[in-house]
Formats: sequence, C-alpha cells, structure tokens
Amino acid sequence: TTAGAQRVLTMDLHVGQIQGFFNIPVDNLYASPIMIPYIKENFQNDLAIVSPDAGGVPRARAYAKRRAATEGHGKIFARAEAVAMTYSKALGTGAFVQASSEYTPNDPFDLSKMYGAQAFDRRLVYNFFLTYNIPIYKGQHGFVGRVLGGWTFSTIFTAGSGAPIYCNTNTDAQAFGAGDGGSFFDNEQCVAVGAAPTDITRHANGNIFASPDTVYANFRAPILGIDTKNPGVGQLYGLPYWNMDVQLNKNIRFSERFSLDLSMQTLNVFNHNQMATPQLNMGDSTGWGVINGQGNTPRQLEFGVRLRF
Repeated sequence: TTAGAQRVLTMDLHVGQIQGFFNIPVDNLYASPIMIPYIKENFQNDLAIVSPDAGGVPRARAYAKRRAATEGHGKIFARAEAVAMTYSKALGTGAFVQASSEYTPNDPFDLSKMYGAQAFDRRLVYNFFLTYNIPIYKGQHGFVGRVLGGWTFSTIFTAGSGAPIYCNTNTDAQAFGAGDGGSFFDNEQCVAVGAAPTDITRHANGNIFASPDTVYANFRAPILGIDTKNPGVGQLYGLPYWNMDVQLNKNIRFSERFSLDLSMQTLNVFNHNQMATPQLNMGDSTGWGVINGQGNTPRQLEFGVRLRF
C-alpha cells in the first residue's frame, strides 16, 4: 500500500489464509478452468493428481473431482480395497486387565510355569475390505443420471482360526498353592495326559469333539510336584469364524449445494450362524465340549438418510 497499490491479483495461492496478510482487497484467481480441459485433452489414461505438501491437498482434490465430473459416464473407475492376512502366535502370562485384581500367578516363584498361549492367540486372521463407486453417470445429468449414478458398494469380509479354549479344573487355582479358588484365582489349566484332539469342529452330535467322553478322559487337573508347567489359557483351540458385512450408498445430487445420501448397511449379510466355542470344565463331563450358544450377531439391517446443503 505504500507503493500506492489498492488491490492485489493472485493466481492459485498456496493456501487461502495468505490473503489475510494484506489490508487491501485480494482477488485469488484459479487456473482450473484452463488446466482441467488441458489435462482432459492431453492425458487420456489413468492419471494420479498429487499434491507436493499438505497445503496443496484441497486444490489437488478439487482438480481430481472436477476432472471426474467432466468425464461424463462410463470412463471413471473408482475403487479402494485392502487385504490383510496375519499369521502370528501370541504368548504371555495371561494378559488380564486391571479389573481382574484377584488374579494371581500360578506359581509366584516361577512365572515361566504359566507362560503360554494368550486368550487372543488366533494363529491365522484374514481381512478383506472393498469400496467400489459404480462408474456410470458420475455427473448425474438428467433423470436417468440421478437414478443410475451415485451408487457406492462396500463390503468387509473377516475370517480367522479359533482361539484357545479355557479349561477349568476341580482344584480351581489350588494346584500350585497360589490362590484358594474362592477369593483369588489364576489361569490354572487342565493337563492333557493323552493325545490332544485335532478335529475340533461343529460335529453332528452338537459337540466340538467327535468323541467327547474319550477327550474328557485324556485330561486332568495339574498336580504339584509332577507337572512342572501349566502354560497359557488353554491347550486346545476352538472353532474358526468368518463374517461378511455389506453397505450400499446412493447419492442424489439436486444442485451444487443440495444433495441427498441414502444408505443401507447389512451386518452378517448371509445370516451366518457362528456357534460359540464352549468352555471346558473338569467338574462336568456331561457338558464337555457341548455347543450351546451363538457366538455372533444375527443379520441386522440399518437404513440412513442424510441431506447435504
């Protein structure tokens, strides 16, 4: 202003806040009306628009969005997906939370005796995520465009192996003398004296074991002086799991300022009955391995409406 300037004309400021440094009117012009037609004409293949820093992200997004809007329909493919498969082994001494204040080690003089599989030791976990913007009538021009355009499909699929099965004992934390089983407890586990079963699944007899009596006879409570270890929170692993959720969204654009979003979310879309893995108890041979409950949630539908303005 000392030089006599009464107005400032700029082109694509790095960030809009720069206009606040001036005490005279600032006109920040945009190059997009020229750049976007040029990009469309000279770059026909898949194109990634990248910002060099955080300040340019809004401008990069605006370029990408406006370029997609000028493409009409049938030429833009928008999809995001992620796949993760984890093979792991979780070991520890129980990992109970602070609320489990009565929890004590199996043997206070030798913590290694209880070192073993954690309750969340799922060896294999698989997750798949997909979001797909149906690539037709992106601009939603006319009645047909508003009906057929603006659809988005999303899904999440998860699967994993079973977690350790807790096996309660008759002595109930007293084998190593650490707890009395009443006021205090630990993670004392049954001990296998024979071959552990490997065919744990949902059998026709409603049990996770094909022959539950035989398996029960192969386990006993730990004995002080004989068993030098009583590791983890279970030697057997329970039932595997899988689930799939689906969401469908529809955007209806009335004008640049007003639009309507409709959504439908389906949890457990196949209404898959995932049975819960039962806990084992040496004091109850009749209920040994009996499946008596559902471990997941039955199918649920949720609907949503949002008006944007």
